[in-house]
Amino acid sequence: MNRKSQKEIQVTTHMVRQFLQENEDTGYRDFHSNLLPGVDNVMGIRLPVLRKFAKQLSGMDWQEWFEQADDQWYEETMLRGLVSAYAKMECKERLTYVAKFVPDINNWAVSVYFAVFPDEMLTYLQDGHKLDEFTYKKSLQKITESYRVDKEMKKIIKEMRQRG
Repeated sequence: MNRKSQKEIQVTTHMVRQFLQENEDTGYRDFHSNLLPGVDNVMGIRLPVLRKFAKQLSGMDWQEWFEQADDQWYEETMLRGLVSAYAKMECKERLTYVAKFVPDINNWAVSVYFAVFPDEMLTYLQDGHKLDEFTYKKSLQKITESYRVDKEMKKIIKEMRQRG
């Protein structure tokens, strides 16, 4: 039997949601939901599980899924960000996907994406983000607490936080 290569496997919303349902952790959902005020669509998939799945998806034909995703679940938004970060592509193409993804960031947990694409995220946070004040300030706080963000960028973020 002829097996398809990973790149030939089409990622679908059904495939993604089936994986999420199979890996749902209600205890973690309850815990994580408390960290995300105003976010009520959390299934409770642990980040290492999402990362591993995102790496698998990034080796498949994921682009159409990315474009058409309606992000019914918080974890779907996380997966889109992770897949676009893990997928092998030229910088210009990646920036196209980042530009499509950034407007969908609506909570501080997704803002960890800042560590992967700091320039794009900085532009988003400075120019017309659609975050409520609590989420915006919490995102800035978490960015400054990250060990992946350099001192110079932390200084810029701290100044933004002080300005409000």
